[in-house]
Amino acid sequence: MKKLSVLLSFLLLALQANVPNAQMLQAIVVGQSMASPCALPFTDTFSGTGALNSCWISPVSANWGGTVTRLSGYAAWTSGTGNAMALYTGTSPAAQSITLVAHVISHGAGPVLRGNSANGNGYWWIVNSNTINYLTSGVGYATSATCPTVSAGDVITFSVDSSFNFTCKNVSTSTTNTWTDSSVIYSSGKPGVFFVSNLDLIGTSVISSP
Repeated sequence: MKKLSVLLSFLLLALQANVPNAQMLQAIVVGQSMASPCALPFTDTFSGTGALNSCWISPVSANWGGTVTRLSGYAAWTSGTGNAMALYTGTSPAAQSITLVAHVISHGAGPVLRGNSANGNGYWWIVNSNTINYLTSGVGYATSATCPTVSAGDVITFSVDSSFNFTCKNVSTSTTNTWTDSSVIYSSGKPGVFFVSNLDLIGTSVISSP
């Protein structure tokens, strides 16, 4: 209320002085209401080449040696050895979703939910095998979950509610599978993308809270 009062007072003084500074006031209001560039829903087209922007971070783990970078409109593992994962850095509730274009996914690339940048834990949809794995310190462990078949170029969505109910959906084919993690392994973390090969490419990604 105090900030609003100050702005109204400024406007009144400007009008009284016949100062044509409407643009100045507009700039102040817009500046105060600008959202964080990483706020949900967050979209990244991975345009250009080089490092990912500050809305992404890579896990720190002995099992992660690859680096995820931008490659002319795609996210890709372009250097290093070993697996590579990039996680969203913005505020993300337990209920989270990531939608992406599975451009080239024949070697294990896929979306991640509730990923942990400190140790590489999380849930990983292995797109080329239609399964979900637990990631523990960068190592994948199989679950009973099955996901829809995905072809190169399909748009897919991986989501989880505030509990442990997961949904993997191929938006392009309107096919959906669900799975509940009865082991309740990870209750929090961040969405992201995962690579095991430098041959895979992930296109435009959208992170949101379902």
